[in-house]
Amino acid sequence: MNQKSTRQLSSLLALLAVLLAAAAWSLMLMGMAPTRLYIACPREDRITLVDPVRHEVLGALHTDAGPEELLVGGGGWRLYVACREAGTVQVFDTATRRLLTRYVIGRAPGTLSLDEKRGILEVANVEGGPNTLLHLEPDPLLTFVSKTVTSPCVGAIDRQPTRFKGEVTAAIASRVELPERGLLLGISGEVPEVLVAGIQDLVVRVRIPIGKNPSEIVADDGMTRAFVSVRGENALAVLDLQSLRVLARLPVGQGPTRLLKLPGDEFLYCMNTDGDTVSVVRMEGPEVYRTLEVGGNPLGAVLWNSFRR
Repeated sequence: MNQKSTRQLSSLLALLAVLLAAAAWSLMLMGMAPTRLYIACPREDRITLVDPVRHEVLGALHTDAGPEELLVGGGGWRLYVACREAGTVQVFDTATRRLLTRYVIGRAPGTLSLDEKRGILEVANVEGGPNTLLHLEPDPLLTFVSKTVTSPCVGAIDRQPTRFKGEVTAAIASRVELPERGLLLGISGEVPEVLVAGIQDLVVRVRIPIGKNPSEIVADDGMTRAFVSVRGENALAVLDLQSLRVLARLPVGQGPTRLLKLPGDEFLYCMNTDGDTVSVVRMEGPEVYRTLEVGGNPLGAVLWNSFRR
């Protein structure tokens, strides 16, 4: 390629970059950050991007080692990623997919909590001890980027597990509450059951056999059904919340763990952590609508829905 062609190519690329930036600004001014689903894939050190409308994989963001916990902020324009193995928190621009900054925490960062009014990102300490506060400042896009000041704190994020009482004493890993009946349905990977207890006293009253290693439970908006990922059975169990009985068991991928329900009670995403896939489940039925190959032990997931800000 001669010098003239090289200059023409450089000019074309520069023009394309300007057009993309202008498009991103236009979208922001119209309040139209695109709807996206972000899935942490820690084995391959990446975040897989999914279109939750078409249920298609769009691409990936490469991260530091062991991304697990995710949070979207800044009106959908910032993605915060806690990388447990690397001991870092990374901040990405969701429009350009560019890494904006990296915080070195120096240990295993866990759950993220963002207070944008105060400009503070709280990072839970997976290994115990004080959480870390990352103090942020506004950037030109009216969101937050780095100001490398950290401080320890006791932490608003509850790290102490809540436990069932009575005949079963086990930590509650995930729960669904039925306030009108004063009940909660909780699971613990320690027992192969959904445990029904009082919200106030946490005393177990009913035990629903569900299968080996239940991982997470979520309910539909109408609080009529609950869905439980059963990791040891490669299945998704469906519970009737009125009768407290299992309605169905749906085969999914290998090692289902976390669940993410999309708005509208139509689709549920099931992270098949041991199988590198995500099952897109149509809740009516239920049935597996599609299986997405996302790779890298999918674990944490977060949805930015531009239509419900």
